[in-house]
Amino acid sequence: MSLIQFAQFGPDRSDFDPNYTSTLENVLPAADSFLPFPGFTPLTNALPGRPQGTFLAVQGNGVWLPIAATGNALYKLNFTTLGWDNISELEADIILTGDFAADVNWTKDALVTISAGKAHFTAVANTNGLSQTLALTAGVTYKVSFTVSSYSAGAITPTLTGGTPVAGTTVNANGTYAMHIIAATGNTAFKFIASSGPTTLNIDDVKVEPLAQYGTPAANRWSFTQFGDWVVATNGVDPIVYFDLADPTAVFVQLSPDAPRARNIDTVGDFIFTSFLDTLGDKAAQWSGLNAPQHWEPRKRSADFQVFPDDGEIMGTASFEDGIVVFHEHCIREGTLDLATPLIFRFQKTVEQHGTHARNSIISTGGGTFYLSQDGFYKYATPNPIKIGVERVDRFFFDDCDFNETYYIYGFEDPARACVYWAYRSVENQNDQTFDRLLAYNYGIDRWSLIKPDTILTAICDSVTPGYTLELLDNVGNLDDLPFSLDSRAWSGSLPVFAAFDDDYRLGFFSGDPVAARLQTADIALSEGRRTYVKGFRPLTDATTTSGRVATKDFPGQPRNWKQSANNSTVTGLIPTIASGQMHRFELSIPAGQNWTHVHGVEPEGQPEGHR
Repeated sequence: MSLIQFAQFGPDRSDFDPNYTSTLENVLPAADSFLPFPGFTPLTNALPGRPQGTFLAVQGNGVWLPIAATGNALYKLNFTTLGWDNISELEADIILTGDFAADVNWTKDALVTISAGKAHFTAVANTNGLSQTLALTAGVTYKVSFTVSSYSAGAITPTLTGGTPVAGTTVNANGTYAMHIIAATGNTAFKFIASSGPTTLNIDDVKVEPLAQYGTPAANRWSFTQFGDWVVATNGVDPIVYFDLADPTAVFVQLSPDAPRARNIDTVGDFIFTSFLDTLGDKAAQWSGLNAPQHWEPRKRSADFQVFPDDGEIMGTASFEDGIVVFHEHCIREGTLDLATPLIFRFQKTVEQHGTHARNSIISTGGGTFYLSQDGFYKYATPNPIKIGVERVDRFFFDDCDFNETYYIYGFEDPARACVYWAYRSVENQNDQTFDRLLAYNYGIDRWSLIKPDTILTAICDSVTPGYTLELLDNVGNLDDLPFSLDSRAWSGSLPVFAAFDDDYRLGFFSGDPVAARLQTADIALSEGRRTYVKGFRPLTDATTTSGRVATKDFPGQPRNWKQSANNSTVTGLIPTIASGQMHRFELSIPAGQNWTHVHGVEPEGQPEGHR
């Protein structure tokens, strides 16, 4: 019998349409076949909280830097420790007389003195030291910095004391130091504690600076953009902040006291463009001065604002070379740069009575801009957006997605595979604000598939590793226990790859062994007008081990009668069965952990029977 190709994913179509199938799990569509979807493997330590925004910045030397946000802090990935360094905005120093200009505010234990602008430890015994009472808040990260000079013996450990003490890094050499310490319940003071025998050294320039605690609502995500060497971030409730990639010691700082508090942010040419504003409203946009990201006074240096009169709040934006697409709830507008006139941006409504209610579903790629509208998935085009999900996946998605979670659906591009993914919480998932499904769309060949990851996800993103050599891999683990194979793109660090955070908030990559795949054909009449007896089928795939089963019907409206599943023969590749009927549906399963590259379809083995 002839080869039956596995059809493309289209659960909205009829079961009798041979060009579509309702079951296509954990494979990626290719031109004439399907590819394995790799498993998720965590790489980093856990982010301190649920990820509420990610960004992949490119530094001036071409090196990528992953940035992640929680509700109350901003972090960058430390490629050495694989931990997350808090780079939130620093607030005012809470230490008094940290320069030791006077002998006040400090409590000195035996053999600790203050004079000549320094604190002096002279053979100070273990556990003694120098302290100051502070108003500390549990859970807040404090940046502790100081200078050690005239060191000759012992060591000091900066510590938050009271309640459960929290120690910083022990220091036993001259130098200027900085470290982060997270306060615990009951901490009421800061103390330099002598250790490692009698300690002799001088201390100066002490600072204890709280890192900002941002107030991002649980339902919000941070929005990021890059403007030159600056990463600019906003969460809709706190002042806009920026991070200078050119400064290795930088933290986020406020962009400008004149900048609005905005839900969305983008870069258009030499402007920073914000929308959904605290003062002008959720239908308003405001942009910075021309090549002046810290200038926001309207009608000066080309800075200005626009309040749109109708069509709901601004849900998000997608910039292009000379302008920006503005997605409202009920319409879409384009703003085109018009620097030759005082208007700066010329706005035009391009799509009427159609927008998006899922702000994080908007995906801007080299292949177009994609989004979820109220009735399904689209690719943006004028005058009529292209329906990419209609009569294929739209009804399936709205049935499978938890209705209360459609607002939180999150879209992202897989740059290596010309795919976009929408992560969502299905009706089967009981965990709030997590994703257990990925709806994948290959925009190069206009085909869909459904991914059920091997772990619950809390965010999807692009990311990179530092670009490991064999020597640097020792920091990750021995060669037998590495999370990815040595030839995985995840180790290269040169190009972004599709990544995610799991439910333990660890960043990882989809670069593991393939997850278990399952594919079905449509209900097919193998012999026109006659029953067919099938004694087995051979899958056309380079997977070594497979299993499968067959369902039969004697007429289209009859429920499917699934036969027992069986493994393929290691000699012939045949999956045996006994299946007689007017119509047949074939299911193939490829187990997890097996290396394979393509699956095309199945070739039934059997013969026609009599009429019925």
